[in-house]
Formats: sequence, structure tokens, C-alpha cells
Amino acid sequence: MKQNYYYFFLFLISADIFIISISEVLSSILVLDQVLNFTQIFKNLIVVSIFMFPFLSYFGVYSPFRRANYIQICKKIILAHISFFIVFSTIVYLINQNTFIFKVTWISVFVVTSFFMFIFSRLLLLTALRFLRKRSFNTRSILIIGTGEMAEKIHVRFLEFLWTGYRVIGFINHEQSNEFEQRSFNGVPIYNKPKDLAKWIEEHSVEEIWFALPLSLDGEIKDLLWELRHKPIPKRYVPDMFALNVITSSIGQIEDIPILDLEDSRIIGKSIIIKDILDKSLALFILILISPLMIGIAITIKATSKGPIIFKQKRYGIYGNVFNVYKFRSMKMHPEKNMIQQAQKNDPRLTIIGGFLRRTSLDELPQFINVLQGKMSIVGPRPHAVSHNEYYKDLVTLYMQRHLIKPGITGLAQVNGSRGETDTVEKMQKRVDFNMDYIKNWSVFLDIKIIFLTIFKGFFNKNAY
Repeated sequence: MKQNYYYFFLFLISADIFIISISEVLSSILVLDQVLNFTQIFKNLIVVSIFMFPFLSYFGVYSPFRRANYIQICKKIILAHISFFIVFSTIVYLINQNTFIFKVTWISVFVVTSFFMFIFSRLLLLTALRFLRKRSFNTRSILIIGTGEMAEKIHVRFLEFLWTGYRVIGFINHEQSNEFEQRSFNGVPIYNKPKDLAKWIEEHSVEEIWFALPLSLDGEIKDLLWELRHKPIPKRYVPDMFALNVITSSIGQIEDIPILDLEDSRIIGKSIIIKDILDKSLALFILILISPLMIGIAITIKATSKGPIIFKQKRYGIYGNVFNVYKFRSMKMHPEKNMIQQAQKNDPRLTIIGGFLRRTSLDELPQFINVLQGKMSIVGPRPHAVSHNEYYKDLVTLYMQRHLIKPGITGLAQVNGSRGETDTVEKMQKRVDFNMDYIKNWSVFLDIKIIFLTIFKGFFNKNAY
């Protein structure tokens, strides 16, 4: 299920569309005493969905289910339906007061029917998910850093609430860093902090890191965050109060355990669906629109230089997964060094049209194929060569946290002029700072804004060689 998270939410939205359609039919039978045909159902579905889904989304009906309980889900559905009823009824009244009583009766029956169907479907789904997680399906492997009272409390709670799917695979005793030892708490190993904690986490397939340390050790927590800066996985802190320099600072709760998300992306749950639909729809439309241009560029590349038309290079994607990024080849064929050299001004490696392709960003057009593959987004941090990642990850603050989301064709850094050669650490740090701002403040409107800014000022840049 974790590997098919996206498809799970697509199924959820599809099921909700079905519920709305059934509610329309039942309301029409009860109020109008007639059965709607397919065309009428479809028209009503579009109108109702335009108002219904924003409220369902706003009140968190599509938020991840792992932390939810039955009461929270019911509250969200109640608030969404009440808000929908008020707004939709008001609009109906303003449009035609003469038929208001008749139409508001239909709306009332629809809202009541939809409400009970949503409640039933969500509670059934939550019960099914809890049943699976209790039996070790759809679980998440948790490493707890700390061995004190709070660390033990977290583990005890997870044992009591197996339905959350959180499974503690180990505790790290942060105070010791000498000889590696192993003890246990309730059958879960307690380890002395290994010399290379990041490597240890990778070897043990840790999916989340939870800090259960006193607030007085905030300096040590910062040091551990720095040590784990290369691991783009969710990191959470179980706090009393906090004052840490982190990527995110959203507060949540699992039963009676308050948690602070230290490093995680805002693009979760319904946001994944929204961003992915926006990405793939635009990518498909743009590829169809620019296909003649891409064919022309391909022919020109082949006619003016030897070598393949498409240049493939390994880049880091979301959570540090490596993928092949596609670009139109803009350089002559040459052997690559261990550290890939970025294009420079008047670079002799450029082909006849290579400089033009890079200055106008036309060499990036094949990356819309990467978007359709699900490897990239249209908007996000630009993917860097693997060797550049290895070089900068120890020099630039929060560098690897760029990979908490998919890389993009364009991004906040690009539309603010931070693109081209990064010949100093300061230039790369500035670019990463823009990336972190994007991750902290992501929204659909921000993506649309960046896309428009890219169209008007993002393609041409004096720093792109």
C-alpha cells in the first residue's frame, strides 16, 4: 500500500464521486419523484463537485489516515457538509429566489444522504486499514533516538495502538559513541550510537526517525539533524516546547503523544494527487503543443554533431532515489570526469546550437517525459548530477533535504535568477535556500505562479551557458 499511496487516494476520490452520484439519484427520487438520466447526473455531479470537493479538502477529509481516529473523521465530514450546505444554498438563493424552497429541499436531502454515506465509507475504510496494520501490513519502521522515559512511552503507546502501523525497530542511546553494544527494551534492541548513523539507518531500512530527547538537549538534536542531513526521510520530535531551526514545524498528535515534524514535506495526502494531476496534465498538453519544435530540434542536433539526440544523466530524485534525467544533447561527445564539470561561459564542449539550447532552456524540454514517468514535477528543486550532490552535501546546509519532494523542470530558484553555473558554495547555498522556501510554503497557487513566471522570465537567463 505504501508503494501505491498515489493510487490509493485516486481510489478514494473515485469512491467519493460515486457516493455523490448515488446521493444525487436518491435525492431526486425522494424529492422529485423521478430517476435522473446519465446526462442529468453528470451535469449535477460537475456542479456539486465544484463546491463539495474544496470543502472536503479544506477540512482534511483527505488527510492521511494513519494518525486519524473515528471522532476526528466524523468532525471533518460534518464540517465539510455543513459548510457546503450553507454556501451552496446561499448561491441558489441569490440566483433564483422563486425556486429556493424547492431546491433547498433537494439540497438538504442530498447533504444528509451524502453525509451518512461518507461517514459509513470512511469508518469502514479506517476499520479496514486498522485491521491490516494490526497484522503488520502497511507499517512504517521507526527509529527512536533516546532511551529515556519519553522514548519508552512512545514505544508502549505504539504497542497499545498497533492500528497506527508504527513499528519501533530500535532505540539509539545518543550519549555513547564508543564501542557498539546492544541491549533491548520490551524486545526492541537498544544500540549505542554507531559512528556512521546515516549508514546504519540505511542498512536497517528506517523509514522515520523520532527524537525523544529533553528540550535541554536542543543543541545535540541540532547536531544529530546535521549528521542526518543526507537522509531525506521524515524526522519528528516529541516535544514539550521547541526552538529548533528546521524545515517544517507542524504539530500533530497520535493519541496522547504530541509530535513535531522536523523534516517532512507539505506535499502529502491529497496534495500528492493534486500536484501529480496538475503535473501530468500540463506535461501531456505541453508535449503535444511543442512536439513540432522538439522534432525540429532533434533533426538539427543530429545534422550538426555526432552522437545521440537525447542526453541521459543520473540524478537524485525524491528520497534520494536515482533516475535518468532527459535533455537534448547540447555538448560534443566527451569523456566525463569523476566530478562532472558544469557548463561555463564560452564552453568549448558546446555544439553549434548547444549554447542557444541552454540559454533558452530548450534543452530541458525532454524532461516533460520525466514528468509523465512520475520521476519529476514541473515545479520543484532542480535535480543536480550525482557527483555534485556528493560534493555539496557536506558544504551546503540542508542540501539533501531538497529530495523530500520530486525534482522539477523549473522552480523558485530559477524564477528568482538563481540558475546556471554554481562556481561558489554561496551560489549553491542561495539556490538551496530557495528550495527550502518552496518546500515549506508549497501550494497549488505557488506552483501556478512559478509556471507563469517561468514563461515570462524563466527561460532566458544570462547565467545559463
